[in-house]
Amino acid sequence: MKGKIWTKDEELKLKHLLDAGNPYYLIAAQMGKSQEAIRQKLIRLGLKQVEHKQSALACSTTSEHTRLN
Repeated sequence: MKGKIWTKDEELKLKHLLDAGNPYYLIAAQMGKSQEAIRQKLIRLGLKQVEHKQSALACSTTSEHTRLN
């Protein structure tokens, strides 16, 4: 589901708050948006890379390897 369109002013404020080192929860509260909306917008603006989760196979292989050693 798409939310409200971001304005240029909101995008600038987001970048400013991020550059100032504010955590997502604080940026979200100051901008009246969810943390997920902030995270997604940062990805779309190229200010944050998409996080890839490890596959279950990689985790189980690591656990098995640790257990065998």
